Amino acid sequence: MKRIGLVVLVGLALVAAACGKTEKETQVPKGNYELKEVKLYSDKVTVSVPKDFELMTDEMKQVKYPAGNPPEFVYTDAEGTVNVAINVVDNPLTEKDIEPLVEQMKSMYKAAASEWIDSGKLEVNKKTYGFVEFKIKTPDGAEVYNYIYFTDYDGKMFMGTFNSVTEKLDDWKPTAKEVLYSIKL
Repeated sequence: MKRIGLVVLVGLALVAAACGKTEKETQVPKGNYELKEVKLYSDKVTVSVPKDFELMTDEMKQVKYPAGNPPEFVYTDAEGTVNVAINVVDNPLTEKDIEPLVEQMKSMYKAAASEWIDSGKLEVNKKTYGFVEFKIKTPDGAEVYNYIYFTDYDGKMFMGTFNSVTEKLDDWKPTAKEVLYSIKL
């Protein structure tokens, strides 16, 4: 009888623990595309990107990032209209810096955004990430969705970006979230 009581108590504790988690902690989004895992930074970082994406060529990076200083890794579709960029920025960052950085990025991007979507913090694989999410018009008139996320990594800023032309957004937005939730540092 004691054994049954213990099993019931353990079961209730597990249910209570699961109910106490926030939706952002428990629901890993599932996108519409098959992903492949890639290892970066001497295999210290893994991220899943769409299976058909390839690393952007240096020539294409020069066109997409004309001001220079492109992200180290940019995975892109064949047309270059949907991208996943990963970079470790040589700026010091600790977990306590994430919330103020969210606010700083929010004030910076919100003024330029054609549509502000969201910003905040979330937990992914036991790491706190800050994020900003918005649409912005490009100089050629296209509107681009941007999902920028960042966290501390070895005292530096790990930054990822998912962007897509808005015409493809309904199809790609769930995958943007799935890519973030796949990251292991």
